[in-house]
Amino acid sequence: MAEDKKTFLQGKMNQDIDDRILPNGEYRSAQNIQVTTSEGSDVGSIQNILGNTRIINSVLDQYSDLENIGCFFDEKNNKIFYFVTNYTCPNPEDTGLVGGVLGPETAEQFALRTGDNLFCGIFMTTRADGTSFPQVVLLAQGLFLNFSKTHLITGVNLLEDLLFFTDGLNQPRKINVSIAADNPPNIFQNIPGHYNKEDKISVAKFAPFMPPLLLEYDTTTLNGNPQATTTDDLGNVTNVPPTVSMELSSQNEFPEDFLREKFVRFSYRYKFIDGEYSTIAPFTQICFIPKTTSYNITQLQKVFKKGEVYFQDTSGIADGMVNDVTAVNLNIILPSKKIKTDLDIVAIEILYKESDNNLIRAVELKDIDDTDSANGVYQFKYKSTLPYKTLPQDQLTRVYDNVPLSAKAQEIISNRVVYGNYVEQRKLPTQAGQKAPGINFSVGTSAKFDTEASFGNADFNNYYLHKEYPFHSVKQRRTYEIGVVLSDKFGRQSPVITSASGVSSINISAKDQNFNSSSWDNDGVITPEVSPGDENYCGDALTVTFNEEIPNAYAKSTIIGINQTTTTSVVTPFQTVITSGDLSGMFRLFIENFTQTDLFQVGDYLKGQDTDFVKILVIDSTDGNLSLYTEGPASLLYQNYTGDSASPVFNDLDTYGFFKYNLTPHGWYSYRVVVKQTEQEYYNVYTPGAISFDNDQDENKTYIPVSSDSINKITRDIEFTNTQEQGLSTSKNRVYPKVVPVKTDKALSEQSDADLLDVISIGTAKEQGLKNDNENVFDFVYESNKNTLMAQLPYGDDNNFIGASVDSGFVGTTRTIITTDTATDGGVTYGRIKLKNRGKSLVFQDTDFASRIPVYATAFPVGDYLKGENKDLVKIIKVTIDSDIVTIECDGAIKKLGDAEDGKDIPVNMDIKVFSYKYGSQDRISVFETKPFESVLDIYYETSTAGLVHELNEALSFPSTVKSLNLIDVNFDEGVSYFDDNGGWNNEKVATIQLLDQFQNELTAGAGPSQINPEVDSDNISAFCRIISQQGRMINANGTPIQPVEVDRFVIILDPNDNKFKIKPKLGTGNFVYFPNNYPIGYDFLIEVTNNDGEVETLQASISLENIAPNTSATPNNFTTIGAEAGAVVFQFNATNGSSAGDPSDQLGLFYQDVSIGDDFTSDITMGFDVNGNSTTNQLEIVPPGSGIIVPRQRVLFDTDGNVRPEVLIDNATGDISLTELHSGNFAADLQIEVIDSTDFGLISSSPSGAQVGGLSFVHELSLIVNDGLIVIEPGNELESSSSIFTDVNNVSVDVFDRSGSDVLFEQDSNYTTGIFNNYWSNNLTADQIQGGMSEIPVENIGTFLWSEASIHRSDTYSPQTPSYYRRKVAYALRVDNEVPKIIKYILPQQPVTGYTDSVGGTVFASGGIRVYQNHWLASSTTDLDLKHPGGYIYATDTHRSHQLVSDSGGTMSKVGLASDIDGDIVNGVGNNAEDNDDSNNRNYLPTFISEIDPSQELWNRNDPSGFYPYGNTPDQQGYFKVYGDGENESAGIAIASERQGEYNEPKTFLYKAHDTVILGGITYNILYEIQVGTSFGAFYVDTLNMGRVFLCRAPNSN
Repeated sequence: MAEDKKTFLQGKMNQDIDDRILPNGEYRSAQNIQVTTSEGSDVGSIQNILGNTRIINSVLDQYSDLENIGCFFDEKNNKIFYFVTNYTCPNPEDTGLVGGVLGPETAEQFALRTGDNLFCGIFMTTRADGTSFPQVVLLAQGLFLNFSKTHLITGVNLLEDLLFFTDGLNQPRKINVSIAADNPPNIFQNIPGHYNKEDKISVAKFAPFMPPLLLEYDTTTLNGNPQATTTDDLGNVTNVPPTVSMELSSQNEFPEDFLREKFVRFSYRYKFIDGEYSTIAPFTQICFIPKTTSYNITQLQKVFKKGEVYFQDTSGIADGMVNDVTAVNLNIILPSKKIKTDLDIVAIEILYKESDNNLIRAVELKDIDDTDSANGVYQFKYKSTLPYKTLPQDQLTRVYDNVPLSAKAQEIISNRVVYGNYVEQRKLPTQAGQKAPGINFSVGTSAKFDTEASFGNADFNNYYLHKEYPFHSVKQRRTYEIGVVLSDKFGRQSPVITSASGVSSINISAKDQNFNSSSWDNDGVITPEVSPGDENYCGDALTVTFNEEIPNAYAKSTIIGINQTTTTSVVTPFQTVITSGDLSGMFRLFIENFTQTDLFQVGDYLKGQDTDFVKILVIDSTDGNLSLYTEGPASLLYQNYTGDSASPVFNDLDTYGFFKYNLTPHGWYSYRVVVKQTEQEYYNVYTPGAISFDNDQDENKTYIPVSSDSINKITRDIEFTNTQEQGLSTSKNRVYPKVVPVKTDKALSEQSDADLLDVISIGTAKEQGLKNDNENVFDFVYESNKNTLMAQLPYGDDNNFIGASVDSGFVGTTRTIITTDTATDGGVTYGRIKLKNRGKSLVFQDTDFASRIPVYATAFPVGDYLKGENKDLVKIIKVTIDSDIVTIECDGAIKKLGDAEDGKDIPVNMDIKVFSYKYGSQDRISVFETKPFESVLDIYYETSTAGLVHELNEALSFPSTVKSLNLIDVNFDEGVSYFDDNGGWNNEKVATIQLLDQFQNELTAGAGPSQINPEVDSDNISAFCRIISQQGRMINANGTPIQPVEVDRFVIILDPNDNKFKIKPKLGTGNFVYFPNNYPIGYDFLIEVTNNDGEVETLQASISLENIAPNTSATPNNFTTIGAEAGAVVFQFNATNGSSAGDPSDQLGLFYQDVSIGDDFTSDITMGFDVNGNSTTNQLEIVPPGSGIIVPRQRVLFDTDGNVRPEVLIDNATGDISLTELHSGNFAADLQIEVIDSTDFGLISSSPSGAQVGGLSFVHELSLIVNDGLIVIEPGNELESSSSIFTDVNNVSVDVFDRSGSDVLFEQDSNYTTGIFNNYWSNNLTADQIQGGMSEIPVENIGTFLWSEASIHRSDTYSPQTPSYYRRKVAYALRVDNEVPKIIKYILPQQPVTGYTDSVGGTVFASGGIRVYQNHWLASSTTDLDLKHPGGYIYATDTHRSHQLVSDSGGTMSKVGLASDIDGDIVNGVGNNAEDNDDSNNRNYLPTFISEIDPSQELWNRNDPSGFYPYGNTPDQQGYFKVYGDGENESAGIAIASERQGEYNEPKTFLYKAHDTVILGGITYNILYEIQVGTSFGAFYVDTLNMGRVFLCRAPNSN
C-alpha cells in the first residue's frame, strides 16, 4: 500500500511561516520526540522519548544544592556524562587568572574561606537506552575541577575514550573515560581516583623546562645526596663541586667516530598515558670537549696545512678541534618522584640535535614508572648510538601547546579539537610606572664561576658551569640581547620579555694582548704548548641579575618567622606516611616550640619532597608545638638543623626561610633565559703568522698567507673571479685579528683586540711583490715554493700590532772569505773561490788555514742559509774542511757570487751574507676572524638557563639584611695619584663596597625593599652608607702592630656611573706613602649601612696600603767614573719609593744594601786582599797582615760572582757608593743593589708580586767602573805558572816555549833563522809565523803577550875544560780575570844544554846568549827576516853576549826601547824621536816612527814635560805617555823611568808600549810595561831581566 514517509533531517521546529510553505525536514510543533542523528537508515526519523529516570547515587546525597551544569549524550555507547557542582563563583566576571589575586575565586579557595561543603564531579551513566536501570559511575571529583554554576559546560566532545570539555572559566580539560571508570574515586573510603588533580585533566600537559644536567649524579646533592667536602690542614671545610658527566674516548670503549665531528645537544620530552607528548625541554649546550687543548709545533704545522684546527694524528685518527666526547650521562630532574601517579607520564624520549641542521632526532624512548622516578632524577647514558627516528617537522617549532586559558566553544573537526570564543593572552609583567612589559633585570659578563642557591632543589638552581661545560665561553666581539620567557605549568609561554631597566644588551669585547687563555686572566702571552686552559678556569659566561620579583607567579610565597626570634623551634619534615586513624595517608611536619597557628591555613601549600608542592590538610597545635599534616611529604629543606632532633645543630638562622604558598594554577611557573645574537656566520682563518715587510721601500705592509681552507674564507671580489684568474684582486672581506705574533718574541702569540681590518688585496706572493731579484718568493712566505696566495692587510704599527717585521732578518750576517791562493787572468788577480756541482756547493782554498779554517766552521753553521739561485734561500746542509779546501754544501743552487760563474774563480776577498731560517721569522699561529654575517631576523635562541619562578621570587623576597661587605676593585697603593699637584681629585677611588645579604647576594642602592637609600649630597657623599669610625694601623720597625691612630681621610660616595658605593680619599688629605715609621700601613673602618626598611647594620672593613716596589728607572745600570781618593763618592742612586706623594715623601723609607745581605746583619766584617790579589773576608788571608778594613756588614758590596769588593762601600740611607783606602786605582764589578722600600724586616719581598704589605725591594743591576784612567800593577805581584801548554783556536795543544820545533842556539845566527818563531805568541800572526808552526791562542786563556826571554847561561861550575850550560825561558802576559788585570809569569825550568860551542871565529868566550821578544807598537806587522822582523808586532833582539844587550852609552836594549836619539842618550820614549827620522840604522831596529802613527801627539807628548806625580817627568825633561781619565781629558802622564822624579827615577828600567790594548769594564786601555835590568846583568846569572811596572792607561775616546 502507499506509504507517506517524512524525515526531519534539519531537525528543527519552525512556527514562523505558513504551513504551506514549511520546508521539508522541518516541523511545526512536537513534544516528547527526538530526531535521530544516527548514521543508520533511520536518520532524521522522529522517535518518542521515554520519560526521565531519577538517578540514585549515594555521593549525591552527601551534598546540597547540586546542579547539573552540563551533560553529554554518547548515543553510540548509550552513555550520558554529567557535570555536577554546588559551587557558585562569587566573582566570575573578574578578568585575572582563575585563583589569582585579581581573578575569579576557585571552589577550593571559597571552601577554605567559608567552610562550605562543596562538590565538583563528573558522573557517567550507562545503559541510558531505558532497557534497564542505569548505572552511575563517579569518574572524577574534587574541588580542583572548579565547576561553577556561573559557567555552564558549553563544549563537550568524546573522541574515542577521551572526553573533552570546557566551560569558559577553567582551561580546557579532558579525561580518559576508560581509565577514570576503572579507577573511580570513593569519597567514603578517601580514595581520590585516577583523576585527582589539575595536572592530569588539563588538555595542555605538563611542560618540562629544565635541560638535562651534565653532572655525574653521584657527585651532586640531588635527592639528598651528601655534599662532598674536603678539609685542609687548618681544618677549613670546602664543598667539592660536582664533576662533568661527559665521558671522553679514553674513559670508555664506545665508538669514537660518531660524535667526533659533531656539535650535539641533548633534550627530552615526556610521553603521557593517552599517547600525547609534551613540548620539548630546553636543549643542553653543545656537548663538546676538544680532543686537543694545546698544540705543539708539529700539530700547528698540520693546522697551517689544512687551514683549520682539525688534522690527523700519526695513526690517521682525527685530532685537534674534534669532539673527544663519546658518552654523555644525562641527568633529567623530574617534576615528581611519582611521575606516573602524579602526572600520567609513562615514558621519556631522549632527543638529539646537531648544530648543522634543524632536525631533531630521537635517540631512545624509555618507559618510566614511579619506581624509576623514586629519586627525582632520571639518568640516561648516551653511548654514541644512532637515533631511531626523526621527529616530524611540526614538532620542531612546537615550543608550546596552543591551548587557551579558557574557551566557551569546543568542537571536533577531523579528529582535531577546535576551540572558539577563547582567552589566550594574559597580562605580562610590567614594572611600576611603565606601560610596556618588562622584568627588572640587568645583564653582565664574567669569567665562569659556580653559583649555589640556598633555596629550591639542590643542584636544580645551582650552576656549575665550570664542570658542566668546561671549555665553553661566550663569543667575543658580539652583542648579546637577553630576554626571559615565562611559562605556566602547562607550557603556555609569554613572548620574550626584555629588561624594564633598559640594560638587556651587552657587548663582549675582545681579549687584549695581556690576556692569557691558559690561565684565563690578564697575565701574558700564549705559549705554543699551552692553550686554552682547563675546566677549572676556562671561559666567560653571561650573567643575569634579577632585581625585582616576577608577578603573577604560580606559587605566591609567604615567609613564616620561624627561628627569627628564637633558636629552639626545631622543624622536622617527616618523610613517613601515617597509616592509621583520621590522619591516615597524611604526612607530618613538626615545629617544636611554635604555636602561631594563625600563620597557617588548611589549603595552604608547602614545598614538597616528592613533588613541587603539598597541601596542608590538618593543622594541630598541642603542648606548645605545631604539627602540619600534608597530602605528601614536605621538603627536607624545611629542616633547620643537622644531627638528631633531640640535640640539634641549627643552621644559619639568617639564611633559613620557612615559606608557605598559595597557588594560582595558571600563574607563571617557570622561566627560561633566551639570547638574541644577530652576528651569525663567520670563519676563523688560521695562518702561520702575519708578516710586516717593506717590499718596495716606501712603507711597511702586512701580509697573511691564504692557503688551504682559508681560500674559501678570504676571497677575491666576485667580479674578478670570472674575468681575472691572475693578478692582484680586491676583496670585500674584512677580518678581526684574534691571535697575532708577539712583537718581542718570535716564538709566541698573543690575543689581539684590534679593530676590524679591510683586506686590501689578494694575490700570489709574486703578485704582491714578495720576491727577490731572481723572481723567487721570499723565504719568509709560508710554503714559498708554491707561490702562496697572500692577503694584504693595513700595516699594524705599535698601537695596532699585527704582523712581525722581518726587516732586521734581511740584514743577515756578513761572512768574509779571504783566499791566499790566487791566480792571474789577464792581469787580474783572482782567488780560488769557486761554485761547484752546478752551484750547490761553495768551494774555496785558503792556504792560511791555520788561522782561518776554524773560523769557517762556525761562520757557516749547518742549518743557516745562503741566498739561492732558484729559490730565495738555500740551506747549508754540510761543511767540509779538507786541509785548506773548504766546501759549503747547500740543498739548492747558490746565488751567483759577484761576477763568478759556475766553476770559475772569483775575487780574492768575498763578503757572503748568511741568513737565519725564514729571515728569523717563525711559523707561529695567527688567527683572524672574518666579519660575521649580520642577521636581520629577530630571533631569540634558548639557553640552558632556566628555573622556577617562585624560587627566583623567594630569593628576591627573602628579608635581606646587610650581613657583610667586601671591598672589591681595590685601588689602594702608594703609587695611585688620587689628587693632582693642585689638590684636585683625579676621580680615583680607593675601593668599591660590595654589600652582601645573608645569602651572599649583592645589595644595591635603590628604592626597593632591602635596597640602600641612594640619596647623596652635592659631592655624591652618601648618608646611608657612611664611615662612622676610621683608624690607621701602625707597626714598629720590626713589623709588630702598635696602637692604632684615629684618622679622618676617607668618605663614601655613590658613584653615579655604576650606582656603586665607593671609598675615596677626602679632599685636602693628599696622596699616600708607605712609610710605617710615620704613617699607617692600613686602615680599619666601621661602616654604617641603612636599608629602605630602616634596618641599620654596622660592619667592619679593612684595607691595607699596598707598597710599591722602589723605582730606579732614573738610575743607570752601567756607570763609569773617575775616582781615586778614599771616601770619594763614585755613584749616586736616583730612586723613589714608588709613592705619588712627590718629593720629599717619595724618598721616605728607602734603604740600600747588597742583595746578598738579606737580613744577615752581623755587626762588622773585615775585608781585604790575599797573596794572590783576590778579595777575602778571612782576616788570616789578608796581606799584608793588618791591612784589611773593618766595616759594618750592611755597607759591604759583593760582585755577582759572590766576591766581596773591599774597594767600595755603600751608604745604606742614600745609596751613595764610595771608595775605601783599598782602592788601587781601578775598580770594575757587576753589582746587585737591593733597594728596599721600608725596612719593616720580616715582611720584605723581593718581588713586586710578593707581599703587598711590608717592605718591598727592587734589585738594581749595576755595572760600576771606577778608575783615574791609570791602573798600575806593581812589580813583584806576578802569578807564576810552570805550565806553558795551551789549547789553540784549532783545539790543538801547543807549547809557547817550543812552537817552531827548533831551539834558540844563537850561534852566528845573525839572520834570526833559528828559533825566530819561538818563545812568544801574538794575536796578529802572519802567514810566515803560521807556516813556522805558530797558532792563535785565545787571549782569555793565556793572556796578552808582553815580553819574553830565552837565554843560555853558564853554570857556576863552568871551566873551559868542562863547560856546562843551561837553557832558561820566561814569558810575561797580562791576563784579565773577572775584570781584574793580573801579570802572569810563565817559566820553563832551566835545563842542561849539550853540544853548545862557546866560540866565535875560533875564540872562546866566557859568556852565554840571550834573545828577547817584545810586544811593541812600533814593531812590524809583517815578517821580514832580512831586517830581523818576526812580524805580528813582535820585536826581537839577539846577541851572543849578554853585556852587549845594554850599555850606558846606548845599545841594543835602548834601541829596542821606546825611543833613542842619535846622540846615544837613552830616551826610552814611546817611539823614535823626530830627529831619528833619517836614521836608517834605527829604522832597522824599530821600523815605524812614532811620528807616523801618532802625528798629533795624541798618545806621546814629545815636547812637554808631564807634571803628573809620581810617574811624570822631572822639570828639565820632555816626553810622556798620556792618560785620559774620562776618555777625553788628560788625567795622568807616564814618563820613561830614567826621567822620573825622586824615588821613581830608575835608570836601568826601560818603558815599552804594547801594540795590543785591553778592555776593562767596557773601557779600552793602552798597555805600557817596564823591563828592569839587574845589577848582575852579563854575569851569566838568571833574572838579569825582570818585570817592572805595568801601566794601563785609558785610551782617548774610549768607552
